[in-house]
Amino acid sequence: MVNIFSTKWIVSGSVGVCLLYFRNGFMVRLILGSGLNSVASKLLKRTFNLSRPSVAIEQGHDDPGFPSSHAHMLAFLASFLSLESRKYLQASGSGDFYFSFTSLFPLTISWSLVCTLLWLSAFFGGYLRVRMQRHTLTQVVAGFVSGSIGGYSWYLLQDVYREEINYAVTVANAEYPRATIAALVCFSMVGWIFLAFYGKVLSKRKES
Repeated sequence: MVNIFSTKWIVSGSVGVCLLYFRNGFMVRLILGSGLNSVASKLLKRTFNLSRPSVAIEQGHDDPGFPSSHAHMLAFLASFLSLESRKYLQASGSGDFYFSFTSLFPLTISWSLVCTLLWLSAFFGGYLRVRMQRHTLTQVVAGFVSGSIGGYSWYLLQDVYREEINYAVTVANAEYPRATIAALVCFSMVGWIFLAFYGKVLSKRKES
């Protein structure tokens, strides 16, 4: 039975709602990057095939634990959003930037505040994974390393096609609003269905 109150469903549901509400290039790029990194973290787990702490296994979490997928995704989001936020802060309220810190603080201070908030949130999430004994400290640190690399790599890759993606989404919203919403709904549903089943396949621990 699927637990809709688990972290992955709460996060994916929230992202889906944001995608349908904002319908901009940034959300499309963020979700594509998140999906690719989520799969990458599962493949890394499958490759290393190292078990979780005994307490986690006793609670039914018997999939591999290295690196921590939660830590990987937290670090991906923190690194990608830290890099991405600088461009939006520089925009100072233009385009699809919905609020401006630069009206209150200089750019450097504004960006530092955003980065600090993102990384403190990520580190707190990683701390909870160790505190709850779902992962060892080594597994969480490895997740932060792999997620940071994933976030930086995706930022560089998507930045090459930033303008094309933003333009395509803007045109689709303007000329085909209903079709765009329908496509995003289908995209979200496919993503949720995939999320429900791919983890069982990719994360299943190989027999020693």
